[in-house]
Amino acid sequence: MNALLPSPQPHQPPQTPRALPRQRRRHQPTYRGRTLEVAAKLGVNLMLGTVAVMTLVNLLPYAQTQDAKLQTMRQEVSKTEARVNQLKADFSQYFDPQQARVIMQQQGYRVDPLQYQIVWLGNRNAPTSQP
Repeated sequence: MNALLPSPQPHQPPQTPRALPRQRRRHQPTYRGRTLEVAAKLGVNLMLGTVAVMTLVNLLPYAQTQDAKLQTMRQEVSKTEARVNQLKADFSQYFDPQQARVIMQQQGYRVDPLQYQIVWLGNRNAPTSQP
């Protein structure tokens, strides 16, 4: 039996089957957290918007009342300004030395000694009609 033996080969470690590269699973992201965040933001913004609209609706009558009061005050101011202007004119007249005698006659019963006082008594001879 002289059969040919296979020639010895240098020692090689036994081949282990190579692991195939793992295919990475695509992770499907869950948007649950973002969805909750967006829903919370929308809810808060809707609530704030509703409160703002309700506040404006409540302030509208107040603004109208204040506008009416302002209009009344403006009318009063214009009346007062007219009165002040009249008083200023009177003041300058009262303290005008050239008009002192005229003002004394207007304010009192004193008459300038150079003037005659005329008193109308009416017509004594005219017949009076009786009803």
